[in-house]
Amino acid sequence: MKKKRSYQIGVIGIGFVFIVALGIYFMVMDNGKTNIQKSNTELSGILDFDDVVKHPERFNGSIGVIGRVINLDESNTSFILACEDGDTILPISYEGQMPKLDSEITVYGEIKELESGKYIFEGHVFRER
Repeated sequence: MKKKRSYQIGVIGIGFVFIVALGIYFMVMDNGKTNIQKSNTELSGILDFDDVVKHPERFNGSIGVIGRVINLDESNTSFILACEDGDTILPISYEGQMPKLDSEITVYGEIKELESGKYIFEGHVFRER
């Protein structure tokens, strides 16, 4: 009887350690999903528009910016976003249904450096405001 109880405690202990290790793994590791697959709470990293434009090299991973659509590319692969006062612009590459011209949106995506050394915001999803 004592041997059986000792075995049960050992199995429970090993199971507990496994569950804790698995939880730590998922908390630390990036799941590699795009913004389209992430929940609304994961899309909350909205940054200052001017900071993103002035220092794009400082931002890694998924971010969001708010602006007004001032130009749509004819090939439907990009658009231009402007800040509130219209002084600063940010080119957005985007695949999918384009936002409406002159609409205020929040776009989520990543900053990418082009071969030319310039930066572009690679949009994954947007929300109209």
